[in-house]
Amino acid sequence: MSIPNYSSYSDPNLPGAFPDNDMMMSMGKKNVMAMVALVLALIGLVTCWVPVVGVVLSFIGFILAIIALAKVKNYLPLTARKGMSIAALIISVIGVLIGGLFTAIAVYVMSVAPDCLTIADPTAQSQCIQEKITNTK
Repeated sequence: MSIPNYSSYSDPNLPGAFPDNDMMMSMGKKNVMAMVALVLALIGLVTCWVPVVGVVLSFIGFILAIIALAKVKNYLPLTARKGMSIAALIISVIGVLIGGLFTAIAVYVMSVAPDCLTIADPTAQSQCIQEKITNTK
């Protein structure tokens, strides 16, 4: 009794057939930049309340999302991750806007009340900052 040779039955057009090596190699190529952009955008959004840090991470995520969107045409539709690139773009824009607002507020407080930042007591520090801000108006 011999083992039958099924290599002649591997027509890739038939359902259930084994894919060619070329097909398997192209399926493995994914748009990794979209994933990196999404991760950076999410980290930037979470850390947007920290002045400068959230803005920088979100801005890098924004740039990578644009590059990933431009590279979508080089990938197969299943591995292009176009939706992930768009999500990273939207999240990074939100992170840049919110982080920019927090950074602007921090710069304003540091410019108006720099001597209040050396106070160790948080209650006294916030009271000093409020007094300085209301006196400048």
